[in-house]
Amino acid sequence: MSLPPAAALQSVLAKSGYLALATAHPYGNAPFRAGNLIRLLALVQGWAAEGYPWGWIVEELRSLVEESSKDVAQMSVEFGRSDVVRVMNVHQAKGLEAAVVFLTDPCDTSYQKVPSHHVFRSDEGAWLSMPIRKQWGSFQRRIVAQPAGWEADRTEEARFAQAKEARLLYVAATRARNLLVVSVYDTSVRGPWTPLRNALANVPELESASSLDEAERAAPDDGPGHAELLERAEERLHRAKEASYALRSVTGEREEATPAPQRPRKQGRGVKYGRLVHQLFEEAVRGDLPDNVPARVHRMAEAINRGAVDADLPWTEDALTPEDEAMAALALERFKKAPLWETLQRAHEVYTEVPLAVSEDSGAEGISVVRGVIDLAYRDDAGWHIIDYKTDRADTEEQAVAVRKEYQPQLDAYAAYWRRLTGASVADAKIWLAHGPDG
Repeated sequence: MSLPPAAALQSVLAKSGYLALATAHPYGNAPFRAGNLIRLLALVQGWAAEGYPWGWIVEELRSLVEESSKDVAQMSVEFGRSDVVRVMNVHQAKGLEAAVVFLTDPCDTSYQKVPSHHVFRSDEGAWLSMPIRKQWGSFQRRIVAQPAGWEADRTEEARFAQAKEARLLYVAATRARNLLVVSVYDTSVRGPWTPLRNALANVPELESASSLDEAERAAPDDGPGHAELLERAEERLHRAKEASYALRSVTGEREEATPAPQRPRKQGRGVKYGRLVHQLFEEAVRGDLPDNVPARVHRMAEAINRGAVDADLPWTEDALTPEDEAMAALALERFKKAPLWETLQRAHEVYTEVPLAVSEDSGAEGISVVRGVIDLAYRDDAGWHIIDYKTDRADTEEQAVAVRKEYQPQLDAYAAYWRRLTGASVADAKIWLAHGPDG
């Protein structure tokens, strides 16, 4: 790596545009997607500042994903606000800091449990040493069998756990920029902050609420009340849920250009069949189809029927049949014999199932985002060519012309958006009929 860890991650996020994508993603909880990336960057920056090497940082990031015990909660993009109180455990605080930090829950003794197992950690490999315990009474478990050397293994595991707790204590005690407040307990019960007691001996205690004089306690609160704060929060949530833009589909370009009464009646096998043919053509163009095409077609059809493909679509029509699978295989055979297939073999660039999203200012109606998916785009000496597969039935040239005329506005929109997004010329944009009089 030529860059430090934090700079490398920041460069990846900047060049890939992934942070912006996570923020504007139409599905899922976008604020948390983006917030998690920001927090990840903060973690890496903190570790790098403490001098940890690349290898250690990579392992730590991997452990955040794989070790459920670390319980790293999601972070919203509003996590960095200064007018809120953040509540988290020590694992979640790694890489973060604040002006004032409170270490609470001084009586948590969960880490003081006797080790239940030991994992040998050495260059020779890893193996497990674990005794067998049996329930004894209502609240106890006793060892009934143990591996040779268990006492030494238990001591080593306890030492490892103590070192881990020391590292976590260091993380907890170094999160504050200006003021660290440590909760203490009056009894001899040990807790996670016990090792700090000696250092706290000469540290003044914070004034408790009961020690405030009557004037201070009687002073009116100029800030908003609880009910008002809740109302403000609900208003912010309501505004956040309101779309700042309208979503449109490129398919709508065709529907607007061809009013419903003028459009020819569809003759086809339905949306599921169209999805099957599109996926089959995509894998063929990409060279991912296995030798046994019928078996692959059958697996595709099964996945579509059980909703594993495009699960968000309302699959209300009947399941794909063996006849549909045979028709799809014939459509693929026809596709690979067409002049278009030979053209693709000579093309400079070929892309399949290309998603696009273009924003447009609709004036008084506000911003709208037009989305669509281009089935096939390839470039040769003449420029770019946009192809859209259709499974509408067209037995005659007259029917084929009608289908192409219906969908041409959609293709023209794809071509216009492609020019706008890439700045490249588009030679043509055409329909390729999976079932038609010609290729």
